[in-house]
Amino acid sequence: MAIQTITERKQPPVIGTIRLGIKKQSNSGSEYPSNVDYFVLHDAPQVIEVYGKEPKELDIVFPSDDLEQSAPAALKWYGAGVKGKDGKTIGGKPKCIGNGPDSAGNPGIAKFYAKADPATGVVPHRPCLGEKCPDWNDSKGNRQCKPAMTAYVMLPKVSPFGVFAIHTTSWNSIRSFYDQLNWIKQLNGDRIALIPFKLVKLEKKVTYYDHKLQREESKAQWIMQLKPNENKEELLALRGTLDALAKARLSWSAPSVEALPPGLEDHYQVVDEVVADQQAASALSKMTAEAVSQDPEVVAAFVRMEQAMDCKLSPKDRLMLVRKKESKPNVKEAVLAGVEVAIAAAQAKKTPQTQPQPVAATVPPRAEDVGIL
Repeated sequence: MAIQTITERKQPPVIGTIRLGIKKQSNSGSEYPSNVDYFVLHDAPQVIEVYGKEPKELDIVFPSDDLEQSAPAALKWYGAGVKGKDGKTIGGKPKCIGNGPDSAGNPGIAKFYAKADPATGVVPHRPCLGEKCPDWNDSKGNRQCKPAMTAYVMLPKVSPFGVFAIHTTSWNSIRSFYDQLNWIKQLNGDRIALIPFKLVKLEKKVTYYDHKLQREESKAQWIMQLKPNENKEELLALRGTLDALAKARLSWSAPSVEALPPGLEDHYQVVDEVVADQQAASALSKMTAEAVSQDPEVVAAFVRMEQAMDCKLSPKDRLMLVRKKESKPNVKEAVLAGVEVAIAAAQAKKTPQTQPQPVAATVPPRAEDVGIL
């Protein structure tokens, strides 16, 4: 008896990733993707054996006529990847994925992974507002939600036993892909599956609006495009493989976002874990007293202290206590440590004594008497 949830799966094995760029390092130590004029194959070594290290065109076929399966596209917001102390990169996790508003401006639908229930794993939905979304840019004005397409293609000259994933966040590449495929579907009875294409990278000058400089800029970009394979000898050589695939009547669905292994996305920055730790420590040390007093962890600690000491601190009281720690290298850490000392002292006072003690009138402590400073 087979496990139904496994035998019912129609997802193809992703046997490699073909990338469109390389990683470069900024002055701050973080990595970012940079476009190149060839296909990057370090995650698809079997393709190198057929096409060499830096091919500028590949022979591909799509396994499905459905564009949602062969080349799903969406607006995606990913968290930053992290380069661990061992040098390995862990890919960013999805925070929000949506289909964007329609041409009339009506909101689409987004899956808000950042707010997934930690206990059940249920992912809530929210309206997808595109550029009007509050999470479109980060706090520094940098774009964090981007268009993204993952094309799943078979390379018949390499292997028929799985698909290769190709990721792009280029509006131009995505539009070019969809324009071409939609046109071919119209000409070919809505079919694109198992039609032999040449996948190429063409240089194109693109104009865009730079929000930081507040002006239009132009630059050359290598766009991923399709063109028909018109080489009769190559088509004849591929016929046997394509006929076998056609007889197989492939039925499958594209891997879900959750099923993709970390690191497949090319559109997140990679932050060195050591650098990130140093930056986080530096940020904590520079936190203002106001920010520390409102920090969720500090607020929770103050609540526990109030319960232990049978007192109530006003926001002003808390701020006054925090300000007494501003000379410390890490204000938040110093406040939390002081609160724990105060809680331990209060609990010790409440411990029953071996000798009877005279009963004194209970007077709630004042904020200035709290012994954490």
